[in-house]
Amino acid sequence: MINRKALGSVIRCGVAAATLAGLSACDVPATTSDTYELANIDPRNVIPKSTPKAFVAAFEKYCLDEGPNTAAIERALRSTDYVRVPGNSALRGWVVDDKRPAVLVAANGLSCAVAAQARTGQTERVREMVSSRFPGAIAVPANMKPAGMESLWLVDADKNVFVFTKRRTPVGEPSQLILITVRLSPGQDLT
Repeated sequence: MINRKALGSVIRCGVAAATLAGLSACDVPATTSDTYELANIDPRNVIPKSTPKAFVAAFEKYCLDEGPNTAAIERALRSTDYVRVPGNSALRGWVVDDKRPAVLVAANGLSCAVAAQARTGQTERVREMVSSRFPGAIAVPANMKPAGMESLWLVDADKNVFVFTKRRTPVGEPSQLILITVRLSPGQDLT
């Protein structure tokens, strides 16, 4: 059974994840080691053109394998050369100066996302990952799927865990694919 209140929270999380767009417009003052490194990042690597394999692998590593443990996710990101983008403390953006996707982690551990420029093979790779990692996943029917969400799965009904994709097409920039997981406790809302 799909919880409509949980779907409302998924919608709000999707809007919040779209703030990844702000990462591409970073103008960072050089005051810490992270900001010095961010100042030198190739702008094409903020929301990069990741391979489908790298896109899904990053999602699995940071958003699924580490669970809802923000500290563990952030340690894993640091240990693989990601740096945090200063700004919003509730949604923490992480980037690396290569073709791995950007990562967005909620401070409360309830959601995590990866973002990259859209490219061939990503959609199929995401579907394969969902079906292999979550064999009991329920695809949310089109009439219940919030506007703007391309795919939406309830992957753990007992814990209200969702995985979904969202597309962004910023004006004058390549389209982007965002892959997001949201974890909600029964009755919990993200507002």
